[in-house]
Amino acid sequence: MTGLHLAQYRIDAELGRGGMGIVYKATDTKLNRTVALKVLPASALSSDDDRARFMREAQSAAQLSHPNVCHVYQVDEAVPVDESGDRVTGQDEARLFIAMEYIEGETLREVVEKGPLRLQDAVNIAGQVAEALKEAHAKQIVHRDIKSANVMLTSQGVAKVLDFGLAKTQASTMLTRMGSTLGTVAYMSPEQARGHEVDSRSDLYSLGTVLYEMVAGRLPYAGDYEQAVLYGILNEPPEPLTSVRTGVPMQLEWVVNKLLAKEADYRYQTAADLLADLKTLDLSGSGMSRRSMSAVSAAQMAPVAAPTRPGLPVWTWGAMAGIAVVALAAGWLVKPAAPVEPEPVRRLTITLPRFLEMAFPSGSSDGRYWLLGGLDSTGTASNYLWDVRNDAFRRLEGTENMLYPQFSPDGSWVLAVGGNGLNRIRVPSGRALFADSLLEGTWLDSSTLIVGETDRLALYRVSV
Repeated sequence: MTGLHLAQYRIDAELGRGGMGIVYKATDTKLNRTVALKVLPASALSSDDDRARFMREAQSAAQLSHPNVCHVYQVDEAVPVDESGDRVTGQDEARLFIAMEYIEGETLREVVEKGPLRLQDAVNIAGQVAEALKEAHAKQIVHRDIKSANVMLTSQGVAKVLDFGLAKTQASTMLTRMGSTLGTVAYMSPEQARGHEVDSRSDLYSLGTVLYEMVAGRLPYAGDYEQAVLYGILNEPPEPLTSVRTGVPMQLEWVVNKLLAKEADYRYQTAADLLADLKTLDLSGSGMSRRSMSAVSAAQMAPVAAPTRPGLPVWTWGAMAGIAVVALAAGWLVKPAAPVEPEPVRRLTITLPRFLEMAFPSGSSDGRYWLLGGLDSTGTASNYLWDVRNDAFRRLEGTENMLYPQFSPDGSWVLAVGGNGLNRIRVPSGRALFADSLLEGTWLDSSTLIVGETDRLALYRVSV
């Protein structure tokens, strides 16, 4: 179609082809600007109802205005004509097209094909895509085809998400016909692969695949056949990033694992939640991978004796007794819960680095998280979080010398003794939000603590 016109657009060159059409570089002859023109194949929308639904959905997506979204200028259909305005033989059908912002740069897929990205660059790009999704999801628009080929990177390092014009509103009917599924197989969420209706969490799964791809230099699920890829998406956990690439922090692996959870309820529920964790990622922290652990010498991996240097304050070794007293007192203040049927016992196994000594395990009420106090090879005490569902295990930065972890009833907070006193730690980000001079405490409910002072033998009711 090079040299032909669609409406006011003169097609100058072909840029690329995909399953949902051909993209051309074109000139808007009315506004004298360069645009990207995506022309859909005639077979893409076979009925008038399909076309009407597509126009409604694409027009809704065209309302998006965000720095990380490729802006849609126009959605329309026209019959191709030549320079003089005459119809061309063999091109007599009206063609649906989307006129979009033309972006100088290369696709993220082209960048990844050259090798894995720097961790900071990968997290930065994922954050920009998450910002675009946050804006779209707020308008009830689900992209459905997030992949590295649909992210353009400008020369200034700005990521722009393409093809929101092929998105759908959550309130609308499925664009695709029964039995067909929109999206590239390797990036599909499990629910999308099953052909089920999807929501914004499906986009977050696909973004998790893109983030994994940027860090590992390859996709989490690959195969010679689509069926093999689909089986992995539906049934297999991805190979841990810390096994694929040395120096990946456990916190980054935890974020990716949460994005790639098989069940949508176990993923990040919103792009805003993901952004909060991406912004607090410490990429300079401990990033020892399973592969680098295997290279540690036998002497370094020998069991560690109790540290002989000064480490924990003397008062912490008596704090356990104080906590028992506080817990007993709190029992007088709380009405006993109604008896419940015991759940079946499950045996859980976790493989720990051999240079760690663990103690004081505490589990969340839903069984998802376990927190353990432990000593590393330097004799430093810290808290380590284990996510049972993703089998992710990592050290919580900023929890040095904190002992006796206690989960809040709703599992979103942990109370720990150490450092300057009583610490409240956010789960799963692991950041200690405040420390109080009071030394012992227990949960009354998820927003209230009963804390005690051993010197005065006094109890206090404290709102968190």
